[in-house]
Parts: sequence; C-alpha cells; structure tokens
Amino acid sequence: MDLREVVQTKLLPLIQRVATDSLHDAELLRFDKNDPHQLYAVCIYGSIVEIAYGCIALLEKKQVTALPILLRSFLEAYADFRASVEDSKYYMNLYASFLKEKLRLVRNADKNQQNPYLAGLVHSLDINNEKEKLQTEMDRCRKENRGPLENRDRFDKGKLEYEFQSMYWLLCLHGHNNLSALEDRHIEKQGDDYNVVLFKEEDPEDLVRYLDTLIATLIDSTERIHKLLGTTKTLRYQQHRVIFDAIRTTYAISNDA
Repeated sequence: MDLREVVQTKLLPLIQRVATDSLHDAELLRFDKNDPHQLYAVCIYGSIVEIAYGCIALLEKKQVTALPILLRSFLEAYADFRASVEDSKYYMNLYASFLKEKLRLVRNADKNQQNPYLAGLVHSLDINNEKEKLQTEMDRCRKENRGPLENRDRFDKGKLEYEFQSMYWLLCLHGHNNLSALEDRHIEKQGDDYNVVLFKEEDPEDLVRYLDTLIATLIDSTERIHKLLGTTKTLRYQQHRVIFDAIRTTYAISNDA
C-alpha cells in the first residue's frame, strides 16, 4: 500500500479515534488530589492528550513544519508520565528540576540586571535571599536522591532508552535549524538544480513515522492511566492496539536520518 494512502485511510483516522476516546474517557478518571503520585500522573497525562490534539490539528491542516517540535515535547511528557506511574515519588524529581531552572533564572537576573526582560524580577525579589532559598531546597531534594534530571535521565526512568536514542534524537534533529532540517524543509531538487520552497510537501515516510509515534504513545499512556486509577476502559485501548498492530504490518519505517 502507498504510504500516503496509509496515512490518509489508516493512521490519521485511527489517531483521531483514539484521541476522541481518550478525551471522552478522561471524564472517568477519579483520583485523590491530595496524593501527589496520582495528581501529577493525571496532570502529565492531560498534557499528553492536549499535545496530541495539537499534533492532529497540524496534520489535518498539512502544516507539519512545527510537528517535530510538538512531538518532541510529547515524548518528553510521555517519559515523565511513565516514570511517574511507576515511581510514586517521581514528582519530587520534577520539583527539583523546576528549582534548578528557577535558580538559573534568578542567577541570570543577578548577573544581567540591565536586561529589560528581567527587570521586574530584580525589583520584586531579594535576589541573594532567593538564591539561597532555592539552593537549600534543591540540596534537600538531592539528599533524598530526588535531584534535577536531564532529558536522558527522564527517558531512562521511563524505560524509554531506545526511544531516546532513536525517535527522540530524530525529532530534535528535525526540530532545530540545522542544515539537514533546513534542506528537508525548503530545498527541492530538479535535476542538477534546486529551488528554495515554502510549505514543501512532507515526505510520506516522515508522516508515517510521526503518526506511528503519536498513536503508539497515546494508546499506551491512556491504557496506563486507566489501569493506574482502576477504571473499566483499559480494554478499549487494548483493542485500539490490536487495530494499530495490524496497520503496522502494511509499512516498514526506520529512525535513520
């Protein structure tokens, strides 16, 4: 089957169906808002669903230049989600990562007090006291083995080492303005010559790769959150997975650049 036909008749209708079911079934999620494990698992899952809808909107409009950027955030949320489901204290690592970034912001404000974008921060905070408070809190997290995480750590904790080495790497490559990505987006070869174009038609293999990642991740995330919270809807996503696995037999893709 032609890959463009696979996209239009198989993969795009499936992700639309899975996303619709995911949003509808979210009404059934009951959790203890005083339990950080459940609360933040649900919050991260909510981000996964919303980003999935953003990806679908771009695919429907055939505006895919921004798609790798969204999918990269989508996979990062998925890594955090899987780690959060498996590790009831993972939210503390997320907190420590926030502290690290806030401390970096405050330090930048201290070093660059003429920066107009940081002026409000400089005038509203006792900078030295804020730096000390943030550092103390981050040190406390580290003592509990809950320090800030780099992206590789997040994927490792989510048991997504292979995805980090392959699909995530590819999305970073396509999401940045490196020469490979720029040529893929804007160079159209014609014999020995080439043209610079806008809104170039997307490579169908890339579309299949993006949709494959989107569908697999949304099905797995939704099944996991319903299993964690004990709803009756896990079977629906197992059925979606069966349909998806059958579609996958019609194409073969690689994660090579």
